[in-house]
Amino acid sequence: MKSLLKDLANCHKIIQELVEEIIPSLMEEIEKLKTQINQNNNNSHPLLSTDKNRKPKTKSAFPQRKGKKNGG
Repeated sequence: MKSLLKDLANCHKIIQELVEEIIPSLMEEIEKLKTQINQNNNNSHPLLSTDKNRKPKTKSAFPQRKGKKNGG
C-alpha cells in the first residue's frame, strides 16, 4: 500500500511538472516556429493565380543537343 501511495505521489509530481514547466515551454517554442515560418515565405511556391498571368514557355524550333557542338 505504501509503494502504491509513493507511486501515486511520483505520478502527481510528473504531471505537475508537465503542466507547469514542460507544456508552456513547448507552446512557446511552437509560437516561435510559427512566427519563423510566417516570416520565411520566400521559399514557398507562387500561388496558382499568379501563374495564370505568365506566358507559357515556347520551345525552340531547333533544339540544341547537350554535349554536342553545332555544325559539322
